[in-house]
Amino acid sequence: MPKSLLKPAGGYPIRTCPGCSTTFQPTRHDQSVCSKPCREAMNNHEKARAQQVYRALYHWRKSGGRMGKGPEGASLGDISRLVQGWIDEDKACGRLVPPLPYTNR
Repeated sequence: MPKSLLKPAGGYPIRTCPGCSTTFQPTRHDQSVCSKPCREAMNNHEKARAQQVYRALYHWRKSGGRMGKGPEGASLGDISRLVQGWIDEDKACGRLVPPLPYTNR
């Protein structure tokens, strides 16, 4: 097992849960939330956001990239504003968005 995955002698550093903002002592090196209910709530929150973006992109592409009319219409500007609103909301709540698991280096 790589040394980076071994539990340090003093335990892992205390972290703040991005879902409920409480501090907790992780029991694993990759534990990011305090409990199973909190993890499930975070996953549901992310799924709901993903569905909104998927629908908006689908209708944007379906319209040939033109701004749509009615409830199904969306432009890239609309989608960008939607995501920026989530970023602002996360910052205001102190919710940290984990980095992507890959980089384009």
